[in-house]
Amino acid sequence: MKMQVKEKVLALCYHPLYPVNFGSAVRNFQIIKHLTKKYKMYVVSPPCEVHNDDIDITLYDIAKRGIKNPLLDIHLLRFMVSLMRREGIKVIFQKDIYCGFYAILLRLITGVPLYIDEHNVEFIRLKRMGNRYWWVLKIFEGILCRFSKGIFCVSELDKDLIIKYLNSEGGKIKVILNGFEFNEDKYKDLDLEKIRFDNGVQAVEKAILFFGNLYYQPNREAIEIIFDQILPRIDGKIDYKLWIMGKGELSEDIRKRPHPRVIFLGEKPDVYPYILASDLIIVPLISGGGTRIKIIESIAAGKRVLSTSFGAEGIEREGLEENLVVQDDWDQFANQIIRLLMNSHDRLAIPRHFIDKFRWEKIVEKIKF
Repeated sequence: MKMQVKEKVLALCYHPLYPVNFGSAVRNFQIIKHLTKKYKMYVVSPPCEVHNDDIDITLYDIAKRGIKNPLLDIHLLRFMVSLMRREGIKVIFQKDIYCGFYAILLRLITGVPLYIDEHNVEFIRLKRMGNRYWWVLKIFEGILCRFSKGIFCVSELDKDLIIKYLNSEGGKIKVILNGFEFNEDKYKDLDLEKIRFDNGVQAVEKAILFFGNLYYQPNREAIEIIFDQILPRIDGKIDYKLWIMGKGELSEDIRKRPHPRVIFLGEKPDVYPYILASDLIIVPLISGGGTRIKIIESIAAGKRVLSTSFGAEGIEREGLEENLVVQDDWDQFANQIIRLLMNSHDRLAIPRHFIDKFRWEKIVEKIKF
């Protein structure tokens, strides 16, 4: 039998492919990993702290090539042009908008079609965060969309926004959801009580979890909301500990006013043990963009999630009423925390339609170049 020759794809990542420790990194890793079943993947990435030998890719770490500025470096551009011509690469896959200069130039120099993955409608995310240069990114994002043969985005909402504000053709936009990869067998022997006790939660206390990249401004805003709006409303009404987990540090303002019931866990290589050991995940976001992988991962682990409507933006909630509770008023948000913790029980059943829709393997099958 003749061996099938895989088409060759060059993926451009602005963030390191490893470690997989925040939302964009999860999306990049999972999509590239599952694409290796159909394509030969060449990945250009910033320095990676660790490497995963289970993923069949050819990885080019730009740090080893003396690259100082990953936004635009002529030496890296020359290298990628040479790589594409030498290997016969047929597709450019831009995984982050900040690789856009390279993507456009490679498209112009080689004539190879360009596909882009819009993790967010980026200019809208910056505008919501108060960045005064959002309009510059809007122009650049529109140019990228016009140069691309195909656009992938995370929700129907983002698709509509791309069509409306970036003047892109709807026919070349495909919704590729964020998803989850949860291996039940991997965690079946976890001692959840030990995890809780080792991280400051006593037997009579409930564990609330907030997690995410703490360098990301919307997550930093959410922590301020937790301290200013949520904790004062639940203190004295229920026994709890709140875990804050993620890469980065708490802001100086938060560090100056420690709370006896808040425990900063820092960055963990695997979030699932802490999701499983918690009683409730909260997502009090008021800015940002895209869809929150943290919500999808938590529901996949059978946990209840309490979010603002902004945090749950882009997630269809039909059939998830028990798994995902949405509330925007801070008084009611606090009341929901108390209600959900007082009625918490073992892991929730995960709706079949959720599993079928949000498994990464199933999602990535829809990507075709």
